[in-house]
Amino acid sequence: MRGNRSQEGQSTVELALLLPFIVALSLTLVQLALVVRAQILVVHTAREGARVAAVGGAGPQVRQSATMASGLDPTRMRLEINHPGPSLVRVRVVYRVPIRIPLIGAFSDGVDVSSSAIMMMEGP
Repeated sequence: MRGNRSQEGQSTVELALLLPFIVALSLTLVQLALVVRAQILVVHTAREGARVAAVGGAGPQVRQSATMASGLDPTRMRLEINHPGPSLVRVRVVYRVPIRIPLIGAFSDGVDVSSSAIMMMEGP
């Protein structure tokens, strides 16, 4: 009986020592998933903005359409529209993903993810 009680105490101490690392690893994986999700949405946003600009949308219309399509916080998003050629339009989107992990988030404003899309202008 005595050996079992000692084993239980040792298991409790081991769990207490490992639990912070397990929690930190779990939070890191969740944060990584949020960054990957934001990257996918930023790619979609750039494509949507380029599509609207390619069919003749003006700057504000492109911004509104792209922002609504993304579902991301527009205050953390930067959208640039330019024309690299006579019949091309490029939309570049940069989004700052906030760090939600305690302690690490206090030292970092976030991680930037970006994407750009180029499409040919349509119409006359």
